[in-house]
Amino acid sequence: MQILRQPWIVLRHPIVVQRRLNPAIVVSCLFVGLLANAAPRQKSTPQTVPDSKLKTIEDPEEYAVWSALLLKKYGVDPSKELIIVDRTISSKTGPFTGLTYGLTYTGYKPPTGEPELGCDFESKGANMSLLETKFDSKLKYLLVPEARLKEVFGIDSSGKSHGDGWQHFYEVYPAALAIFAVSRVAFNFGRNQALVFVIRKGGGLNGSGVFYLMTKRSGSWDVEKAVMIWIS
Repeated sequence: MQILRQPWIVLRHPIVVQRRLNPAIVVSCLFVGLLANAAPRQKSTPQTVPDSKLKTIEDPEEYAVWSALLLKKYGVDPSKELIIVDRTISSKTGPFTGLTYGLTYTGYKPPTGEPELGCDFESKGANMSLLETKFDSKLKYLLVPEARLKEVFGIDSSGKSHGDGWQHFYEVYPAALAIFAVSRVAFNFGRNQALVFVIRKGGGLNGSGVFYLMTKRSGSWDVEKAVMIWIS
């Protein structure tokens, strides 16, 4: 068993690669204060990275994976819209997804998949990337800049919050189901298996961080397995 450690990753649990005749990967990317973004109200949030410093994601297959996942897991209520942060989760920092007041790690292991998934997930997760409005048109969503979400939650220039952020959020976005942030999509060599991490927050004590293993069959992406890593 080889444990991969990079200096830029702050891990609660390391990324573990098991090398056997039929290798499997266990990706446990619990970046402290990153994937969860669960900073209590009194703590400051990271500064927003300027758009000019971020790469824009153009790969249609990544949008196909995100769209299929969000539609099947969260897009069932036509009266609700998904508020998606305009940048991806990375190992260095994560986008602001609202305030969280409590968080519990489940202790579950992420789903296993083809060995190259771990390398691709790690490589793509090195930096944040910008999203575009290229999700499936059947998905009811709104792509919102991180800076705008901070403004709605009353985050000042020092990164501290003021007021009741979630109440104001739902006043501004009354049809919102929750705030979502996604990682880059990792693929196997055949691009018929994918791994992605999704943060969903609907309140201070209403959030989760889930790994999804996706499989492409007959041209469509389906959820093979979902593993909740943390809950609030």
